[in-house]
Amino acid sequence: MKRYLFVGAIILMSISSGCAFVDDKVSLGYNQGALGAGSKNCGDIQVERPIAPEMKTKKNGQYVVGNVKNSYGMKTADAVTSDSIPGWVANALSIELKAAGFAPTVVDDIGTFTGPAVKTRIMKVWVEPDMGFWTLGAVGEVQLRMALYKDGRRIKEFDIESKGQPKRSAIELSWAAKKREALRIALEECMKKAIPIIVETYGAKVTILEQEDTQATNHNIQENKAESPIFQRSAIWIPDTRRSLWVLAVGVGQYKDQQVPALPYARSDAEKVRDWFLKLDVNGVTRDNVHILCDEQATRENFLSQIDWLRRQALPEDAVFVYFAGHGAPELNADGTSVDAKYLVLYDTNPSQLFATGFPIDDLTRKLDTVKAKTQVIILEACYAGPVGQQILRKTPTADLEIRPRLIKQLGEKGGRVILSASSGRQMAIGSEEIKGGLFTHYLLNAWADGSQRLLSDRFDEATYHVRRASNQLGSLQEPVRFGDQNVDVILKVK
Repeated sequence: MKRYLFVGAIILMSISSGCAFVDDKVSLGYNQGALGAGSKNCGDIQVERPIAPEMKTKKNGQYVVGNVKNSYGMKTADAVTSDSIPGWVANALSIELKAAGFAPTVVDDIGTFTGPAVKTRIMKVWVEPDMGFWTLGAVGEVQLRMALYKDGRRIKEFDIESKGQPKRSAIELSWAAKKREALRIALEECMKKAIPIIVETYGAKVTILEQEDTQATNHNIQENKAESPIFQRSAIWIPDTRRSLWVLAVGVGQYKDQQVPALPYARSDAEKVRDWFLKLDVNGVTRDNVHILCDEQATRENFLSQIDWLRRQALPEDAVFVYFAGHGAPELNADGTSVDAKYLVLYDTNPSQLFATGFPIDDLTRKLDTVKAKTQVIILEACYAGPVGQQILRKTPTADLEIRPRLIKQLGEKGGRVILSASSGRQMAIGSEEIKGGLFTHYLLNAWADGSQRLLSDRFDEATYHVRRASNQLGSLQEPVRFGDQNVDVILKVK
């Protein structure tokens, strides 16, 4: 009887503990204002209000920022906030930039502002319980992607992420206060990383005051115009009578091996890319400059032949676009472990003999190195977590479906080369029946519009926003990523 009473008591404790957390809110705040000090008159700077993280579910006007668990590790509720996440981050940036000597202005869109400007994308805002022996703590995590602009062009992009955790001795804090403090500390740590980069980029001086030991770390930046990225030569490629654009679009939706699942939109996506370039009606872009391979035409031999065509046609002052829509696949060792190799699956690729018949990403790197054009853009509407990758994953659950950083680094390490990938990590590249195509290709071409704006920065960011939102509505998450030379951009039509 005592045993049953004891079990019943535990159940009642769990239920009552869960009820206590229903409608729990995190009130986001930030008023540090001491990370940057000692600098004066750094000039005006605009802070664009970020977009809210799409991975959060909105409930009755509130944003979910984490899970709430009771002392037994059971999820009892969502941790939510009615505060503005974008405003929270923009406010922190504004406070710290002001302390560093800037005159910040928070705007909805930096537009054509020619002075220093900061554009931030919020990748993640998260809080979760930290189960201690006696007390329940909280751990907050914030991930940001920042782009710095000057003279209307992006000059630097970087990612920062930090975690925050209140001291365990702070048992006097309520659970809501612990969550709030965890997120505030995480954002503060992000600011500690971001502010020196921003100040250094714009050629000023800053002193970082460490909050733990109050020791000052001086960052004296030499105002050397020859070395400052602000004064670098413009890296925007624009076609003219002496500069040509060369395009290779590949779409593989049907495969020789019937075991490879068909992709209903790969061919049409490649055709849309071809048509978009042909309708531009600008100097240096003609029908002879745009080639396409679809389905049975997209063999390994023909793909190599078309890259050789680019090698023979493109001059150093030209630009080359290579688009691929199709399956990607990882390779496994005989023991089932992952090999540091990823392949594009062409029409005649045998998925069980990838080494012999697939087209390796690092081989594509070597082939493109022989192309003389100094501006190269590779667009991959392919993922390694797709049907072919999933078949391998089912056989070996530990298979690595990501393009490893080394491969992407090699593909994009050549100056002037940019890679736009439809998704990252184990995310799927999603197709939609409603738009009759892949989300990435659809929204990228929509964002590129008439080609009169920066295709690889502002317009890519616009496409990424819509892909994330559309994939979220479809119950998934897809986030396009950009790799390679961050100083390169393309404008195909000058108004």
